[in-house]
Amino acid sequence: MRLPFYTLDVFTSTQFEGAQIAVVPHADELNDKQMQKIATEFNLHSTVFVLKPLDHRNQCRLRIFSTISELTFGGHPTVAAANLLAQIGALGNDCVGKSFIFEERIGDVKVNIHAGPPDKQYAQISLSTSPVYDRFIPPIRDIAEFLDIDEASIVNDGFAPMTVTCDRPYFIVPVDSFETLCAATFKRNRWSKSIATTLAPDVLVICRSNESEASDYHGRLFGPNLSVSDDPPLGSATPALAGYLTASGEFKDGINPFVLERGAVKNRRSIINAEAFVQDGSMLNIRVGGPAVLVTEGVMHLNDAA
Repeated sequence: MRLPFYTLDVFTSTQFEGAQIAVVPHADELNDKQMQKIATEFNLHSTVFVLKPLDHRNQCRLRIFSTISELTFGGHPTVAAANLLAQIGALGNDCVGKSFIFEERIGDVKVNIHAGPPDKQYAQISLSTSPVYDRFIPPIRDIAEFLDIDEASIVNDGFAPMTVTCDRPYFIVPVDSFETLCAATFKRNRWSKSIATTLAPDVLVICRSNESEASDYHGRLFGPNLSVSDDPPLGSATPALAGYLTASGEFKDGINPFVLERGAVKNRRSIINAEAFVQDGSMLNIRVGGPAVLVTEGVMHLNDAA
């Protein structure tokens, strides 16, 4: 079987920055085992397989795999797939300004395609969400130890650690500066001894942006089961962050635009543009969007034993 594939750099307009995602646009003949093997072979944070929709009214169905397992949702993979399908004409020649429904394990995801100049084309996804909050936290000392940072750098001036669940729980830890964010190192042995392991599988460390004029917040993701340890993509964590900012009083009723930046300024930056819609103090919807740059195009040859 000859299987076309593409790789894209997502949430960036510059090649070799952003997050690397593989997209397989014609995956209907693949089974679960083959998809997992292919994702493992690519060895990227995520590989997204595009299939025919179960509901003919929808555009397509996406299945997203890390190198370890299938995911219920992924912001980066969804944006990568939408941008690619628009670029290769799979959404039609007049897709700009239109909405499409992509089926995912999390449910139906609304996708809008926007465009300016070719390198500015971007996809925006929209999700209804009802965040669940858990304000119980382990001792600050424990948090500082498994992130290898000073206790004093974990801020409590308006922000405090909290677990937020939007499909997937994230333990969110605010720190005082970009320097602290970059210095953080995940210590698995200390994490395994912390009660934080019962709260969420992943830790999202954030700070207000004091390094880049392009963003409002910086973020880094850590966890024992992440397939890529060096600043994994933040797309799936963005709804939880928006819920956190709402619960912390940062966001008010109405539309709250914000920009989240992943990674160091000189190391594969990702710029995520998002909007959180808040009503009566509760976040009801989030939109996440950005461009993706095509990097490679190829064909995988699968033999009968694959």
